[in-house]
Amino acid sequence: MTLALLSCCAPCSVGVLQAFYEQKRLCTILFFNPNIAPAPEYERRRDEQKRLCQELGFPFIELSYTPDIWAQIIKGLEHEPERGLRCGACFSYRLKTGAQYAKEHGFDMFTSVFGVSRYKNMEEITALGIKIGQEIGIPYLDTNWRKGGLEQKRLEGIKRFSLYQQSYCGCLYSKKKSPCLKP
Repeated sequence: MTLALLSCCAPCSVGVLQAFYEQKRLCTILFFNPNIAPAPEYERRRDEQKRLCQELGFPFIELSYTPDIWAQIIKGLEHEPERGLRCGACFSYRLKTGAQYAKEHGFDMFTSVFGVSRYKNMEEITALGIKIGQEIGIPYLDTNWRKGGLEQKRLEGIKRFSLYQQSYCGCLYSKKKSPCLKP
């Protein structure tokens, strides 16, 4: 069974990838994050995800960086709070693009680590993934990546691989308002 795993960043995916590595379970990382701004921040997160994949031996695929399309999708939602309608529109766009890619390239299923952060609504992301998967015709793997020791594995992996930890969730709006900001 082939799995496409959408990832927002190395710190969110490291626990899952370490668990898969230990289980000898394969997946391919899809990096599709047109929400990340500015471009140098996007590149830094992409490169860190790519480095982690190389170290653990997982295939890495970067989908197009389309911040202009993303901006059109969230237009009018710029002042929404984190976990609000802007995040839902963003996740929908990214999950749909990932699902389409996975189906077109012969993957059996797709999933994401978008809900790993406690600052994101995992239930909303999972519901969107399931719905989008049904619409496109590829199953969404519903897994709670925060349980079963994966949160501890994630924290250990961040240290083990000396991963860059960003100071905001991704878009410039989250940079201004997010509880993800470090003091």
